Amino acid sequence: MGAMGIDTRRYVGGYYVVAIDHKDLGIVQSFEGGGIKAELLTQPTGADSIRVKAIGGITIEPLTFQVGASLSETFYKWIQDSWNGNYARKDGSIMICNFDLVPRHEIEFTQGLIVETTAPALDASGKGIVYLAIKVQAETLKHNTKPDANKTKGLVPAAQKLFQTQNFSFELDHIKTGNVSKIESFTIKQGVKPLQIGRQREPQWEPTSLEYPNLTITTALEGSEELFKWHDKMVIKGEGTIKDETTGTIKLLDPSGQKSLLEVGLSGVGITNCVIDKSDAVQGRGAIKRV
Repeated sequence: MGAMGIDTRRYVGGYYVVAIDHKDLGIVQSFEGGGIKAELLTQPTGADSIRVKAIGGITIEPLTFQVGASLSETFYKWIQDSWNGNYARKDGSIMICNFDLVPRHEIEFTQGLIVETTAPALDASGKGIVYLAIKVQAETLKHNTKPDANKTKGLVPAAQKLFQTQNFSFELDHIKTGNVSKIESFTIKQGVKPLQIGRQREPQWEPTSLEYPNLTITTALEGSEELFKWHDKMVIKGEGTIKDETTGTIKLLDPSGQKSLLEVGLSGVGITNCVIDKSDAVQGRGAIKRV
């Protein structure tokens, strides 16, 4: 056995650069998925008990990106359009780069659709960095093991504007929600279905319906009177109409709490439940009561 040459050392990833429509949009925290899985076909051969396996159709697994606040507005515009039902197919790539931002491997995809966006849980009592998870279903995907070393030339890692779990605000128009301390994670899904076209091995993905989630928030009991009145009318008495629904906003803020990094607009908001958090007569003494 020959010795491994010094120029064949393994390399480690330093940055993951996402590009859409041939434009570098920025550095993502991480990514996963993108496998190309074959459907195995088996068939007997004569009287022999051995079955022969052959490759049939293929399935491309979705790519999932973990993204912060430093990506280009173009990327967030793509997300916004998908949430509004104005889905757009995009060609793009993920470049695995070293710490000098030199691409070492590239995953190229075409006709990508955003099929899931997961917002992280937010907690005013917590500390830590959180990311949006964006899942993209592509129609074709290929690996480029020798990407152009100059592809990311001039791209400088931006000072990270990070989403932090404790920096957020939640407001509903026309209804006081009190001091909201927590918003549970939620996911917006774009349904898709595969269509086989002729002899093409990769299916074409067609969007179906959008699925908007329910939201769960936690707020202080003190100051939540309007939420209980809203719940009484909408749920207990069943007298609510579309006029009793409202709009609102979730904002992810910078560390100062003054500047919005990302806003999620809410519309057609109703209420389905309003319950006081578990209370403990011993451990709960002195603790803020929450709803």
